[in-house]
Amino acid sequence: MLSDKQMRCLASGLVREGLKMFESWRFDKAPDSEAAAMVSLSPDTFEIMQRELRDDIAADRCYRIFPALDILLARQSIIQIAKGSNEYNALARHLAIALLQMLDVEEERRKGNYTNPFDKSRYDITDTPATNKTAPPEQPTVASPLISEIIAAYIEEKKTDSWDAKTQQQNQYSLSLMVEIIGDHLVSSVTHQHMLNLRDTLKHLPANRNKASHYRGKSIDTVLRLKNIKPMAVTTVNNILARIASFWHWAEIHEYVEKSPARHLSLPTSKRADEERSTYTLDEIQRLLDAVAEQAHSSAHPERVWILLIAMFSGMRPNEIGQLYLDDVVTEGGVRCFRVNDTHPDQKVKNKRARRLVPIHPILLEFGFERYLKSVSRNRTERLFPKLKSHRDGYHAYFGRWLQDVNRDCVTKDRTKTFYSLRHNAITALKQAEVDYTVIAEIVGHTVPGETMGRYGKAQKPQVLLDALKKIAYPVDMTKIREAANQTF
Repeated sequence: MLSDKQMRCLASGLVREGLKMFESWRFDKAPDSEAAAMVSLSPDTFEIMQRELRDDIAADRCYRIFPALDILLARQSIIQIAKGSNEYNALARHLAIALLQMLDVEEERRKGNYTNPFDKSRYDITDTPATNKTAPPEQPTVASPLISEIIAAYIEEKKTDSWDAKTQQQNQYSLSLMVEIIGDHLVSSVTHQHMLNLRDTLKHLPANRNKASHYRGKSIDTVLRLKNIKPMAVTTVNNILARIASFWHWAEIHEYVEKSPARHLSLPTSKRADEERSTYTLDEIQRLLDAVAEQAHSSAHPERVWILLIAMFSGMRPNEIGQLYLDDVVTEGGVRCFRVNDTHPDQKVKNKRARRLVPIHPILLEFGFERYLKSVSRNRTERLFPKLKSHRDGYHAYFGRWLQDVNRDCVTKDRTKTFYSLRHNAITALKQAEVDYTVIAEIVGHTVPGETMGRYGKAQKPQVLLDALKKIAYPVDMTKIREAANQTF
């Protein structure tokens, strides 16, 4: 099977051969020759060819290339690639990108521009004739693709490998923003200075530029000239830079660049990682519980009560709760637990450590969780919270928006206090109770600090985890939320 590098070598060989042929055809004066016909293609025809290739590459349907690919394979005596196979289609894509590069260079030649990497290597005026040494053989120069071209290949690979819809959208936005800011250069020409300029621009851009009506449709230069812009948070900038750095690391691995230009770009933050989202005070927790109890309509929306309680007394991530199935409620070692996993097709976990057992806190059992579980089972549904619908951001998305409205209207205007803060409250409670850090990490699905413990430590028994979870307590009045829970079964 051909490697990615071998495919690119075959395709780039075609680029070099084609560009040399185009140039030699300019000296063929026979009016009816194929050479004259190719060189004298009208600008409109040339543009159509380029547009069709770009469309095919973007849609990943390079069927127009198949005849040329068959000729290339026959010439190279590569007969082991089955037509229609994944390998065949991958090579067709490489060939389409190579042909587009060839047309782009030829378009510049028609304008008298011979400063592209291919022609610069052929007409390097810094070379001096050898006097008493044999000149080394000419080294072929591979035409460098544009940034946008390898972005398409990167996204396609990651999309089929591990990305969900949300991750793909976040990466597409970050990478398109990079191209918008620095320009769609040849990959080989991008430097670390380009990345530093990119970072400096990001620091001054507002968040949600394409969503806010007063920014939408405006160029970056126009937006930056506006007054009273609130720049996006440092964390947001760093998230964008991290996605861009991952892209350039991939480009380095696949030998599009010798070295990633996007190293060491992250900005320093003024807060510790555990301060990025604030925890609720006891007064705020009291207001949150009462507001949810009063506004949940729990008989119709039981998930509004139970997701809140599970988050408070387990530290589980929002989507880990929202995507639970009935068969994720299990008994292990005599302890009732939630099983956080991705065994169902619509489930996902953040990382390997996120797959775990989380004991059900006694408060939940006291409030009637088992009775709720039976009531859901009687409805012949598979999911614990059947009214939650799948969304790009996960099953918790719609509930999260509802809770955020309640949070802002009745609890706090502090933007750092969100649904996710409940997870931080639980972790803080465990730390303050002096629970061992390895136990906390196992409960909440964090990587265990320390290489040895992380690699070789065994999972804690459910009873050990339950004993730790019992230390999560909130000295508030839970009468209203308990009554709301009783209305769910």
